[in-house]
Amino acid sequence: MNNLPFVSVVVCIYNGDGTLSKAIDSLLNQGYPRDKYEIILLNDGSKNDCESICLDFLDKQQSVLPKITYAHQKNAGLGSARNSGISLSKGDIIAFIDQDATANVEWISELVKAFGDDMKVGVVGGKIDNLNADKAFPRFIHWAHYYMENSRGKEIIPIVGTNMAFRKEVFSEQRGFFENFVACGDETSLVKIKVLPHYRSAQTKGAVVLHERPWSLRQWLRERFRNGHEYALQRKLGKADRIQNFLYALSRLSTLMIPFLFLPVIIQPALWSLIIASVIPLFLSYRCFVRDSILTRIRILAREYSVLQLAWTVPAYIMLTLSGKFLDDYGFMRGARKYSGAEGRDIITSAKIQRTLFNS
Repeated sequence: MNNLPFVSVVVCIYNGDGTLSKAIDSLLNQGYPRDKYEIILLNDGSKNDCESICLDFLDKQQSVLPKITYAHQKNAGLGSARNSGISLSKGDIIAFIDQDATANVEWISELVKAFGDDMKVGVVGGKIDNLNADKAFPRFIHWAHYYMENSRGKEIIPIVGTNMAFRKEVFSEQRGFFENFVACGDETSLVKIKVLPHYRSAQTKGAVVLHERPWSLRQWLRERFRNGHEYALQRKLGKADRIQNFLYALSRLSTLMIPFLFLPVIIQPALWSLIIASVIPLFLSYRCFVRDSILTRIRILAREYSVLQLAWTVPAYIMLTLSGKFLDDYGFMRGARKYSGAEGRDIITSAKIQRTLFNS
C-alpha cells in the first residue's frame, strides 16, 4: 500500500451550487487510502453559493484526511482554472472531475490501476454514466448522443474532462491546458496536441463517474453551438494545414446553406438547382448517419427502450442529430472567425489565485 501513488483530484467550480455538495461527498468517500490523495477545489469566480459550500466542507473536515485545498480566483475560464489547480497539486497523478458529477467509490483506485507501472501511459479516461437518468430528456439524450459503442457493440470510452487523469510528468514536460478555452474543449486539445505524440492513453470501465446531462432541448442545442465554436479553436491551436482547414470549413458551411438551397428550386426548378438541393442534404446525411452509424445508434436505442417507444425515440434522434449538427457547424463558423489569430496560452501558474485555504 505504501507503493501507491499520491493522487491530486481537481474540481473546477463555476456556479455549480446545485450539484457541488454531492460531487465533494463522493470524493470524500473513496476506497483509496485517505492519506494517499488530496482534493483541490478551484472556484473560478462563481457568483452563487459555491464558496460557502466549499468552506462548510473545510470546516467539517478540520484535521481529517483527505486534505482539502480551496482556492478562489477571478473568473478566467475552465482551462485557466485547471492550470491553477495543477499549480496547487502535490500528486504523482492528477485527476479531474466536474462540479456536476459524482464518482463511484473505486474511482481513484481504478484510475491508478489503469496507469499501472507503465510510465508511457500518460492519460487515462474513465466510464461516464448518466446522473439525471430519472428524467426523460436527459435519459434520451444520453443514449441518443453521448453514449458510444463500435459496430460490434463494444463500449467506447473517450477521454472527457469530467473523468480523466494524467501523470504529473505530462504537465512538467508539456505545460498545461490551453487557457483560450473558457467552457469546453481544453482537454481534447491537450490530449491530441501535447499528450498522445509522447504518451499512450488508457481507458477503464471501473472508474465510473455519473455526469449530469442537459435537462432540456434548448440546453443541449446551446451545448452543440458551444462545442462547434470551441472546435474551431482546437483546429487553430493544432496548426492544421490551410488547405485541410479550408475544405473542412467548406464542409461545415454546406450544412448552413441547406435552408437556402430550396429557394431556387421553388422559384426556378432548373436541373442544376435540383441537383444542388439534393447533393448537399445527402452529404449532411453522410456526416450525421453514415460516418456515425445510424444502425449502431438504433441498436443502442432498441436496447434501452421498448418497441413502442422506438416509434418516437428513433425519429427524435434523427431530428436532434440534424439540428445539433446545424448548431455545431454554425458555432464552428463563428469560432473560426473569432479565433483566426489566436495563440495558445498554457502556462501553469498560481498567479491568478486570490486566496487559498486548507482544512488542516
